[in-house]
Amino acid sequence: MRPLLGGTLLLLAHLAGCGSPASSMAPSPAPAAVPAPADPGTGQARVARRIVVMESRKSGTSVATYAADGGLTISYEHFQNGRGPKVEARARLAADGTLLAFDAKGRQTFGNPIEESFRIEGRRASWQSREERAEKDLAAAAFYVPTAEGVFGAEMVGVLFSALQRAGGVLPLLPDGEARLEKVGTTTVRLNG
Repeated sequence: MRPLLGGTLLLLAHLAGCGSPASSMAPSPAPAAVPAPADPGTGQARVARRIVVMESRKSGTSVATYAADGGLTISYEHFQNGRGPKVEARARLAADGTLLAFDAKGRQTFGNPIEESFRIEGRRASWQSREERAEKDLAAAAFYVPTAEGVFGAEMVGVLFSALQRAGGVLPLLPDGEARLEKVGTTTVRLNG
């Protein structure tokens, strides 16, 4: 089952992008692997380590490694009440921040296997998982939304946010739909202490 996208996604995309530098808003004409989300300013690989907290308790981890050549690996797992997803994913990012390739393996919350892959060859996108298999000709850049449990929320929302910035705020989604980036307000958060 595909994740639901909507207003919540925009909020999450905005929050995931907080603190990241502004990206060029010009779309890239050709999908070629580049060091899109490597460490800003250095072009070096970077690792993002996060703790997954559920109900005020540490419940898992998310580790994303952004390589200088446009590669991305994600290791995600969380456990709540003795169960949860565990997934290892690899992706290759295009110059415009969209996915050129994606592969994920692991298990879903209740133990069902995760086996998912996505590729763009020329202007043809193809994807398959245990739930679906499809292909689509692309007229322009589009962002594939992975079904692998945990991966989309763990890291792909931030990747989508960056791709939306580069595309001027609108991108078609695969297999279907559209993502929009809209600024709806600004606020300041102050921490006590």
